[in-house]
Order: sequence, then C-alpha cells, then structure tokens
Amino acid sequence: MLRALRAAMDDGVDVRGFFAWSLLDNFEWARGYEPTFGLVAVDLVTFERTPKPSAAWYAQVVRSSASRARHRRHARGCRGALTRGAAPRV
Repeated sequence: MLRALRAAMDDGVDVRGFFAWSLLDNFEWARGYEPTFGLVAVDLVTFERTPKPSAAWYAQVVRSSASRARHRRHARGCRGALTRGAAPRV
C-alpha cells in the first residue's frame, strides 16, 4: 500500500493525507482473519497485541513537524487543540 502511495506521489499526485484502515488486525467478512493489515498485530490465541513496524512509521509521521504544520493548515476553522498550534501526542 505505501509503495503504491509513494508511486502516486512520484507521478505528481497531490497526496494530502493518509488513513490507516485499522488499528488492530481484524476479521474481514470475505477473508476471515487474513490478510492482517492492522497497525498492531493480534495473536488470536493469547490476544496479545504487538505493534508492527508500520505503527512506528505512522507514529513518526504524526510526530513530525511537517505533519503538524499540515494538520494545522487543514484544520483552520475547526475548534480544538490543532487550531491552537498544539499537535496530539502519540
């Protein structure tokens, strides 16, 4: 997925955001518990949750100053912390 996003950006697509589909690996009606695509893996026997590398990557994006600047710019007119210049802590 991220490779496709990068390829689109390289082709000149103006990408302004990214949403992770799911925080946790979950059940898909058509395919059951596969494929796993949450930011956090769930062991279906023990229910232990383990952050995947994608969770660390996503956290880094959210923390970045460029990300905060974009969020503030797109949040104009909204009420809340982002319009006051503070970004949410991850």
